[in-house]
Amino acid sequence: MISDLFGDGWGVAQFYLLDNGGNYASYYPTCDINPVYIDYCFTPGDDITELTALIHGYEAAFYEEIYWQAYIPATGELYTGNYGTTLKFKLVLVNGVYTIVLDEANSVNIIPNVQTW
Repeated sequence: MISDLFGDGWGVAQFYLLDNGGNYASYYPTCDINPVYIDYCFTPGDDITELTALIHGYEAAFYEEIYWQAYIPATGELYTGNYGTTLKFKLVLVNGVYTIVLDEANSVNIIPNVQTW
């Protein structure tokens, strides 16, 4: 979920999801669509082992309004970020099931209130 705390959109800022296979998508809230909910899906066997979520928000006029959360349904973990946060996840395959694990060493400026949804 990404949102603008004031409700007027992010202007030039965008939220990006990138994987190590070269795939990416960008999203941003507007005045009409706020918040924006995103589901990330991948095809097992595509050799996708990493997923990075980041904001390019420093150039936004009111970057302090940028707010986003990453919720991992399988674990119930909720990560919160702002204009300067980058989250990097590892997709780990165990017994035919993928698990999403936060790569803390390569994540930046996570807002420290990790909580269960």
